[in-house]
Amino acid sequence: MAKYKKNLPSIQLIADLAGVSKATVSYVLNKKSCVSPKTVKLVEEVIKKYNYFEVYKARGKKQNNVIGIIVPHNSESFYRRIIKAIGAKLNEYNKMLNIEFGTILCFSSEKHSEEVRLAKLLKKLNVAGLIIAPAYHDQNYLNNIFGENFPIVFIDRTPQIYDGEKTVVKTANNFEITNECVNYLIELGHRKIGFLCGYPSLVTSLERRKGYEQALRENHILIDESLIKEIDTLKKIDIIERARDGYEAIRTLIESEKITALFSAHNFGALSTIKYVVDTNKRIPNDISIISFDDNEWSETLDISAIRQPTDGVGFLAVDKLIKKIFPSLEIENSNANTMVSSIFIKRKSVASIEYPILINSSDGYVRDEKGNIHGVWDRDKLRKI
Repeated sequence: MAKYKKNLPSIQLIADLAGVSKATVSYVLNKKSCVSPKTVKLVEEVIKKYNYFEVYKARGKKQNNVIGIIVPHNSESFYRRIIKAIGAKLNEYNKMLNIEFGTILCFSSEKHSEEVRLAKLLKKLNVAGLIIAPAYHDQNYLNNIFGENFPIVFIDRTPQIYDGEKTVVKTANNFEITNECVNYLIELGHRKIGFLCGYPSLVTSLERRKGYEQALRENHILIDESLIKEIDTLKKIDIIERARDGYEAIRTLIESEKITALFSAHNFGALSTIKYVVDTNKRIPNDISIISFDDNEWSETLDISAIRQPTDGVGFLAVDKLIKKIFPSLEIENSNANTMVSSIFIKRKSVASIEYPILINSSDGYVRDEKGNIHGVWDRDKLRKI
Protein backbone atom coordinates (compact mmCIF):
# COMPACT_ATOMS: atom_id res chain seq x y z
CA MET A 1 0.00 0.00 0.00
CA ALA A 2 1.23 3.49 -0.81
CA LYS A 3 2.49 5.95 1.82
CA TYR A 4 0.23 8.92 2.66
CA LYS A 5 1.96 12.26 3.17
CA LYS A 6 1.16 14.36 6.27
CA ASN A 7 -1.94 12.27 7.13
CA LEU A 8 -3.80 14.07 4.32
CA PRO A 9 -6.21 11.76 2.49
CA SER A 10 -5.10 11.09 -1.07
CA ILE A 11 -6.67 9.50 -4.10
CA GLN A 12 -4.34 6.52 -3.53
CA LEU A 13 -5.68 6.08 0.01
CA ILE A 14 -9.30 6.16 -1.21
CA ALA A 15 -8.49 3.63 -3.93
CA ASP A 16 -6.73 1.27 -1.51
CA LEU A 17 -9.50 1.42 1.08
CA ALA A 18 -12.20 0.87 -1.54
CA GLY A 19 -10.23 -1.89 -3.25
CA VAL A 20 -10.30 -0.19 -6.64
CA SER A 21 -7.84 1.60 -8.91
CA LYS A 22 -6.96 5.30 -8.77
CA ALA A 23 -8.58 5.67 -12.18
CA THR A 24 -11.87 4.31 -10.81
CA VAL A 25 -11.80 6.82 -7.94
CA SER A 26 -11.13 9.59 -10.46
CA TYR A 27 -14.10 8.42 -12.57
CA VAL A 28 -16.37 8.54 -9.52
CA LEU A 29 -15.15 12.02 -8.51
CA ASN A 30 -15.77 13.30 -12.02
CA LYS A 31 -19.20 11.62 -12.29
CA LYS A 32 -18.22 9.35 -15.20
CA SER A 33 -20.84 6.79 -16.21
CA CYS A 34 -18.39 3.95 -16.84
CA VAL A 35 -18.44 2.74 -13.19
CA SER A 36 -21.09 0.39 -11.82
CA PRO A 37 -23.57 1.82 -9.25
CA LYS A 38 -22.30 -0.66 -6.63
CA THR A 39 -18.70 0.52 -7.05
CA VAL A 40 -19.78 4.16 -7.09
CA LYS A 41 -21.58 3.67 -3.78
CA LEU A 42 -18.56 1.93 -2.25
CA VAL A 43 -16.11 4.63 -3.36
CA GLU A 44 -18.42 7.47 -2.29
CA GLU A 45 -18.74 5.98 1.20
CA VAL A 46 -14.96 6.00 1.60
CA ILE A 47 -14.71 9.51 0.16
CA LYS A 48 -17.32 10.75 2.62
CA LYS A 49 -15.69 9.02 5.59
CA TYR A 50 -12.32 10.66 4.91
CA ASN A 51 -13.75 13.94 3.63
CA TYR A 52 -11.65 13.48 0.51
CA PHE A 53 -13.97 15.45 -1.74
CA GLU A 54 -12.94 18.71 -0.02
CA VAL A 55 -9.27 17.82 -0.53
CA TYR A 56 -9.96 16.95 -4.14
CA LYS A 57 -11.73 20.25 -4.71
CA ALA A 58 -8.96 22.21 -3.02
CA ARG A 59 -6.35 20.57 -5.23
CA GLY A 60 -8.37 20.90 -8.41
CA LYS A 61 -7.30 23.51 -10.92
CA LYS A 62 -10.81 24.97 -11.17
CA GLN A 63 -11.20 25.37 -7.40
CA ASN A 64 -10.54 28.75 -5.86
CA ASN A 65 -8.23 27.89 -2.99
CA VAL A 66 -9.42 30.88 -1.03
CA ILE A 67 -10.36 31.57 2.58
CA GLY A 68 -12.93 34.31 3.04
CA ILE A 69 -12.42 36.78 5.89
CA ILE A 70 -15.14 39.18 7.05
CA VAL A 71 -14.37 41.72 9.79
CA PRO A 72 -16.21 44.93 10.74
CA HIS A 73 -13.45 47.35 9.67
CA ASN A 74 -9.70 47.93 9.52
CA SER A 75 -9.59 51.22 11.42
CA GLU A 76 -8.15 49.54 14.53
CA SER A 77 -4.84 47.73 14.84
CA PHE A 78 -6.69 44.89 16.62
CA TYR A 79 -8.20 43.49 13.41
CA ARG A 80 -5.19 44.39 11.29
CA ARG A 81 -2.96 42.29 13.55
CA ILE A 82 -5.37 39.35 13.50
CA ILE A 83 -5.53 39.48 9.69
CA LYS A 84 -1.73 39.53 9.52
CA ALA A 85 -1.55 36.51 11.83
CA ILE A 86 -4.12 34.63 9.72
CA GLY A 87 -2.01 35.19 6.61
CA ALA A 88 1.19 34.04 8.32
CA LYS A 89 -0.41 30.87 9.68
CA LEU A 90 -2.07 30.08 6.38
CA ASN A 91 1.31 30.31 4.65
CA GLU A 92 2.60 27.62 7.03
CA TYR A 93 -0.20 25.29 5.95
CA ASN A 94 0.42 26.11 2.29
CA LYS A 95 3.97 24.80 2.67
CA MET A 96 2.90 21.76 4.66
CA LEU A 97 -0.02 20.73 2.44
CA ASN A 98 1.41 21.96 -0.85
CA ILE A 99 -1.86 23.85 -1.45
CA GLU A 100 -1.73 27.54 -2.35
CA PHE A 101 -4.50 28.97 -0.18
CA GLY A 102 -5.09 32.70 -0.43
CA THR A 103 -7.51 35.06 1.29
CA ILE A 104 -10.23 37.51 0.32
CA LEU A 105 -10.64 40.24 2.93
CA CYS A 106 -14.03 41.92 3.32
CA PHE A 107 -15.30 44.69 5.62
CA SER A 108 -18.91 44.65 6.81
CA SER A 109 -18.85 48.15 8.39
CA GLU A 110 -20.83 46.60 11.27
CA LYS A 111 -23.86 46.36 8.97
CA HIS A 112 -25.79 43.11 8.91
CA SER A 113 -27.04 43.68 5.36
CA GLU A 114 -23.48 44.25 4.12
CA GLU A 115 -22.28 41.15 5.95
CA VAL A 116 -24.97 39.05 4.21
CA ARG A 117 -24.07 40.55 0.83
CA LEU A 118 -20.40 39.74 1.33
CA ALA A 119 -21.18 36.19 2.43
CA LYS A 120 -23.21 35.63 -0.74
CA LEU A 121 -20.34 37.04 -2.81
CA LEU A 122 -17.85 34.70 -1.14
CA LYS A 123 -20.19 31.79 -1.83
CA LYS A 124 -20.22 32.70 -5.54
CA LEU A 125 -16.43 32.78 -5.46
CA ASN A 126 -16.50 29.22 -4.09
CA VAL A 127 -14.31 29.89 -1.05
CA ALA A 128 -13.05 26.88 0.87
CA GLY A 129 -13.88 28.31 4.30
CA LEU A 130 -14.81 31.45 6.21
CA ILE A 131 -13.35 33.35 9.18
CA ILE A 132 -15.74 36.03 10.43
CA ALA A 133 -16.10 38.58 13.22
CA PRO A 134 -19.89 38.87 13.12
CA ALA A 135 -21.97 42.03 13.40
CA TYR A 136 -24.67 42.30 16.03
CA HIS A 137 -27.36 40.03 14.53
CA ASP A 138 -28.07 36.34 14.33
CA GLN A 139 -25.92 34.42 11.88
CA ASN A 140 -28.37 31.72 10.81
CA TYR A 141 -28.26 33.18 7.32
CA LEU A 142 -24.84 31.52 6.94
CA ASN A 143 -26.50 28.10 6.90
CA ASN A 144 -28.82 29.23 4.12
CA ILE A 145 -25.92 30.53 2.05
CA PHE A 146 -23.18 27.95 2.65
CA GLY A 147 -24.98 24.91 4.08
CA GLU A 148 -24.75 23.37 7.55
CA ASN A 149 -21.37 21.66 7.17
CA PHE A 150 -19.44 24.50 5.58
CA PRO A 151 -16.19 25.32 7.46
CA ILE A 152 -16.75 28.52 9.48
CA VAL A 153 -14.79 29.96 12.42
CA PHE A 154 -15.97 33.02 14.35
CA ILE A 155 -13.38 35.35 15.84
CA ASP A 156 -13.53 37.99 18.59
CA ARG A 157 -17.33 37.83 18.93
CA THR A 158 -19.77 35.06 19.72
CA PRO A 159 -22.65 34.96 17.20
CA GLN A 160 -26.01 35.88 18.71
CA ILE A 161 -27.86 32.95 17.15
CA TYR A 162 -26.31 30.28 14.97
CA ASP A 163 -27.82 26.87 14.28
CA GLY A 164 -24.72 24.97 13.32
CA GLU A 165 -21.43 23.65 14.62
CA LYS A 166 -20.07 26.77 16.27
CA THR A 167 -16.36 27.44 16.74
CA VAL A 168 -15.46 30.77 18.32
CA VAL A 169 -11.90 32.00 18.91
CA LYS A 170 -11.80 35.06 21.17
CA THR A 171 -10.22 36.75 24.15
CA ALA A 172 -11.15 34.71 27.19
CA ASN A 173 -10.62 37.11 30.07
CA ASN A 174 -12.38 40.37 29.23
CA PHE A 175 -14.11 40.38 32.62
CA GLU A 176 -11.08 39.32 34.65
CA ILE A 177 -8.55 41.67 33.04
CA THR A 178 -10.89 44.67 33.37
CA ASN A 179 -11.50 43.78 37.00
CA GLU A 180 -7.75 43.56 37.58
CA CYS A 181 -7.10 46.98 36.04
CA VAL A 182 -9.86 48.78 37.94
CA ASN A 183 -8.70 47.18 41.20
CA TYR A 184 -5.21 48.46 40.39
CA LEU A 185 -6.57 52.00 40.07
CA ILE A 186 -8.44 51.66 43.35
CA GLU A 187 -5.30 50.39 45.12
CA LEU A 188 -3.55 53.59 43.99
CA GLY A 189 -6.22 55.72 45.66
CA HIS A 190 -8.66 56.39 42.80
CA ARG A 191 -12.36 56.32 43.61
CA LYS A 192 -13.97 58.34 40.84
CA ILE A 193 -13.06 56.15 37.90
CA GLY A 194 -14.67 56.85 34.54
CA PHE A 195 -15.56 53.99 32.21
CA LEU A 196 -15.80 54.44 28.44
CA CYS A 197 -17.29 51.47 26.62
CA GLY A 198 -18.56 50.51 23.19
CA TYR A 199 -21.90 49.18 21.99
CA PRO A 200 -23.50 47.67 25.12
CA SER A 201 -25.08 44.64 23.44
CA LEU A 202 -21.78 43.23 22.20
CA VAL A 203 -20.62 40.39 24.45
CA THR A 204 -17.13 41.87 24.80
CA SER A 205 -18.56 45.23 25.94
CA LEU A 206 -20.82 43.53 28.47
CA GLU A 207 -17.95 41.47 29.88
CA ARG A 208 -15.74 44.52 30.33
CA ARG A 209 -18.47 46.58 31.96
CA LYS A 210 -19.24 43.76 34.39
CA GLY A 211 -15.55 43.58 35.28
CA TYR A 212 -15.53 47.32 36.01
CA GLU A 213 -18.66 47.16 38.16
CA GLN A 214 -17.49 44.10 40.06
CA ALA A 215 -14.23 45.83 41.01
CA LEU A 216 -16.24 48.72 42.46
CA ARG A 217 -18.48 46.33 44.40
CA GLU A 218 -15.49 44.45 45.78
CA ASN A 219 -14.22 47.73 47.21
CA HIS A 220 -17.62 48.93 48.46
CA ILE A 221 -17.69 51.80 45.97
CA LEU A 222 -21.06 52.94 44.66
CA ILE A 223 -21.65 52.40 40.94
CA ASP A 224 -22.28 55.87 39.56
CA GLU A 225 -23.97 55.68 36.14
CA SER A 226 -22.84 59.23 35.36
CA LEU A 227 -19.25 57.94 35.24
CA ILE A 228 -20.11 55.37 32.55
CA LYS A 229 -20.21 56.62 28.95
CA GLU A 230 -21.19 54.49 25.96
CA ILE A 231 -20.11 55.13 22.37
CA ASP A 232 -22.17 53.33 19.74
CA THR A 233 -19.33 51.52 17.99
CA LEU A 234 -21.73 49.84 15.58
CA LYS A 235 -22.70 53.19 14.06
CA LYS A 236 -19.40 54.97 14.59
CA ILE A 237 -17.05 52.86 12.47
CA ASP A 238 -14.62 55.59 11.53
CA ILE A 239 -11.92 56.11 14.15
CA ILE A 240 -12.22 59.91 13.78
CA GLU A 241 -15.96 59.81 14.53
CA ARG A 242 -15.32 57.60 17.55
CA ALA A 243 -12.59 59.91 18.81
CA ARG A 244 -14.91 62.92 18.42
CA ASP A 245 -17.68 61.30 20.46
CA GLY A 246 -15.11 60.05 22.94
CA TYR A 247 -13.72 63.59 23.31
CA GLU A 248 -17.09 64.93 24.43
CA ALA A 249 -17.51 62.05 26.86
CA ILE A 250 -14.04 62.64 28.31
CA ARG A 251 -14.66 66.36 28.70
CA THR A 252 -17.85 65.66 30.64
CA LEU A 253 -16.19 63.05 32.83
CA ILE A 254 -13.22 65.27 33.73
CA GLU A 255 -14.88 68.70 33.93
CA SER A 256 -18.31 67.81 35.34
CA GLU A 257 -17.79 64.51 37.11
CA LYS A 258 -14.24 65.26 38.30
CA ILE A 259 -12.90 61.77 37.64
CA THR A 260 -9.27 61.10 38.54
CA ALA A 261 -8.87 58.02 36.36
CA LEU A 262 -10.33 56.55 33.19
CA PHE A 263 -10.65 52.97 32.05
CA SER A 264 -11.37 52.86 28.32
CA ALA A 265 -12.71 49.62 26.90
CA HIS A 266 -11.50 50.80 23.47
CA ASN A 267 -8.28 52.53 22.51
CA PHE A 268 -10.12 55.45 20.87
CA GLY A 269 -11.07 56.50 24.41
CA ALA A 270 -7.41 56.88 25.29
CA LEU A 271 -6.84 58.84 22.06
CA SER A 272 -9.72 61.15 22.95
CA THR A 273 -8.28 61.67 26.42
CA ILE A 274 -4.85 62.50 25.05
CA LYS A 275 -6.35 65.09 22.69
CA TYR A 276 -8.35 66.64 25.54
CA VAL A 277 -5.27 66.76 27.76
CA VAL A 278 -3.28 68.50 25.02
CA ASP A 279 -6.09 70.98 24.32
CA THR A 280 -6.49 71.93 27.98
CA ASN A 281 -2.82 71.88 28.98
CA LYS A 282 -3.40 69.08 31.47
CA ARG A 283 -0.99 66.24 32.14
CA ILE A 284 -1.07 62.45 32.20
CA PRO A 285 -0.97 60.99 34.84
CA ASN A 286 -0.80 64.08 37.09
CA ASP A 287 -4.30 65.28 36.21
CA ILE A 288 -5.84 62.08 34.86
CA SER A 289 -4.71 58.45 34.91
CA ILE A 290 -5.51 56.23 31.91
CA ILE A 291 -5.75 52.52 31.18
CA SER A 292 -6.84 51.46 27.72
CA PHE A 293 -7.93 48.25 26.07
CA ASP A 294 -5.84 47.23 23.04
CA ASP A 295 -2.14 47.87 23.26
CA ASN A 296 -0.59 49.20 20.05
CA GLU A 297 2.32 51.21 18.69
CA TRP A 298 1.16 54.63 19.85
CA SER A 299 0.14 53.49 23.34
CA GLU A 300 3.60 51.98 23.78
CA THR A 301 5.28 55.12 22.44
CA LEU A 302 3.23 57.40 24.71
CA ASP A 303 3.66 55.14 27.77
CA ILE A 304 -0.07 54.45 28.09
CA SER A 305 -0.95 51.54 30.39
CA ALA A 306 -2.90 49.13 28.25
CA ILE A 307 -4.38 45.66 27.88
CA ARG A 308 -2.63 43.68 25.17
CA GLN A 309 -5.02 41.33 23.43
CA PRO A 310 -3.62 38.10 21.96
CA THR A 311 -4.15 39.00 18.31
CA ASP A 312 -1.54 36.52 17.05
CA GLY A 313 -3.09 33.78 19.15
CA VAL A 314 -6.57 34.53 17.81
CA GLY A 315 -5.37 34.53 14.19
CA PHE A 316 -3.22 31.39 14.49
CA LEU A 317 -5.85 29.39 16.34
CA ALA A 318 -8.62 30.48 13.96
CA VAL A 319 -6.63 29.07 11.02
CA ASP A 320 -5.89 25.84 12.94
CA LYS A 321 -9.60 25.37 13.60
CA LEU A 322 -10.60 26.19 10.04
CA ILE A 323 -8.05 23.88 8.41
CA LYS A 324 -9.23 21.09 10.70
CA LYS A 325 -12.79 21.71 9.52
CA ILE A 326 -11.69 21.63 5.87
CA PHE A 327 -9.51 18.54 6.36
CA PRO A 328 -10.99 16.55 9.29
CA SER A 329 -8.54 13.67 8.90
CA LEU A 330 -5.51 15.96 9.13
CA GLU A 331 -3.71 15.81 12.47
CA ILE A 332 -3.27 19.39 13.71
CA GLU A 333 -1.49 20.10 16.98
CA ASN A 334 -3.72 22.98 18.10
CA SER A 335 -7.03 21.81 16.63
CA ASN A 336 -8.26 20.57 20.00
CA ALA A 337 -6.83 23.51 21.94
CA ASN A 338 -9.02 25.84 23.94
CA THR A 339 -10.66 28.43 21.67
CA MET A 340 -10.08 31.10 24.32
CA VAL A 341 -6.81 33.03 24.56
CA SER A 342 -5.96 35.53 27.29
CA SER A 343 -5.02 39.21 27.38
CA ILE A 344 -2.36 40.70 29.65
CA PHE A 345 -2.11 44.03 31.48
CA ILE A 346 0.90 46.18 30.55
CA LYS A 347 1.65 48.73 33.28
CA ARG A 348 3.25 51.95 32.06
CA LYS A 349 3.53 55.59 33.18
CA SER A 350 -0.04 56.77 32.50
CA VAL A 351 -1.27 55.83 35.98
CA ALA A 352 -0.32 57.63 39.20
CA SER A 353 -1.25 57.15 42.84
CA ILE A 354 -3.28 59.88 44.54
CA GLU A 355 -4.05 60.84 48.10
CA TYR A 356 -7.55 60.04 49.19
CA PRO A 357 -9.48 61.42 52.20
CA ILE A 358 -9.87 59.38 55.37
CA LEU A 359 -13.04 57.30 55.08
CA ILE A 360 -15.41 56.37 57.88
CA ASN A 361 -18.06 53.62 58.02
CA SER A 362 -21.07 55.64 59.18
CA SER A 363 -24.03 54.19 61.05
CA ASP A 364 -26.35 54.47 58.04
CA GLY A 365 -24.31 51.88 56.12
CA TYR A 366 -22.45 54.30 53.85
CA VAL A 367 -18.74 55.06 53.63
CA ARG A 368 -18.23 58.81 54.13
CA ASP A 369 -15.29 61.17 54.28
CA GLU A 370 -14.69 63.65 57.08
CA LYS A 371 -16.98 66.17 55.36
CA GLY A 372 -19.83 63.68 55.15
CA ASN A 373 -19.56 63.03 51.38
CA ILE A 374 -20.56 59.49 50.35
CA HIS A 375 -17.82 57.39 48.75
CA GLY A 376 -19.33 53.91 48.96
CA VAL A 377 -21.12 51.46 51.21
CA TRP A 378 -19.97 49.08 53.89
CA ASP A 379 -23.32 47.49 54.78
CA ARG A 380 -23.77 44.23 52.86
CA ASP A 381 -27.53 44.67 52.45
CA LYS A 382 -26.99 48.03 50.78
CA LEU A 383 -24.15 46.65 48.68
CA ARG A 384 -26.44 44.04 47.13
CA LYS A 385 -28.71 46.80 45.87
CA ILE A 386 -26.10 48.77 43.96
